[in-house]
Amino acid sequence: MPVDADRLHQVVESLLKGDKSLNEKDVKAAAGKQLKVRPEEIGAGAIREVRRKLGIDRPAALAWARAHLAKAPTTEARVVIEAVAEKFGIRLGPPDVTRLRPQEARRPRKNGRKKAGRAKVLKPEVVDAAPKKGRGKAAAAEPVVVAGPVKGEVSVTFQGRGTPEDLARFFLSLSKKPR
Repeated sequence: MPVDADRLHQVVESLLKGDKSLNEKDVKAAAGKQLKVRPEEIGAGAIREVRRKLGIDRPAALAWARAHLAKAPTTEARVVIEAVAEKFGIRLGPPDVTRLRPQEARRPRKNGRKKAGRAKVLKPEVVDAAPKKGRGKAAAAEPVVVAGPVKGEVSVTFQGRGTPEDLARFFLSLSKKPR
């Protein structure tokens, strides 16, 4: 049995005014119960049209969030997500909010990764192991020595930069006894 378009629009509008966060599947199920038809008989286009008419469609929500972030670019993602959910009933995730921020307001990634294709090639560098003078406690960067499970065994942790040959030469010099 075909569904009357005007009646369907009224039912969908009343459902969405009651709860904006209903997704398309839930709206179809609820409207199907009210109209006494199967949910498959209700077209998604009618639901999207009513959402657009009420101003709770995803493009409008994204445009609002983009405009909000343009005014206050340092707003936390959580605050923006909650505001969009309350106003539009649309669920956004943190990646969506990051993409909507102005480019200059985006923070660098915390894990240190760069975007693909922009990897900087590091060149080896030889670093003197001698501490630098005039830097106080920061200059006293000596290797940390931790006693191992067997008496007389020592474990050393050291961070160094340079070519593998230079680093190997440095570590071999540590193993030789002073004369």
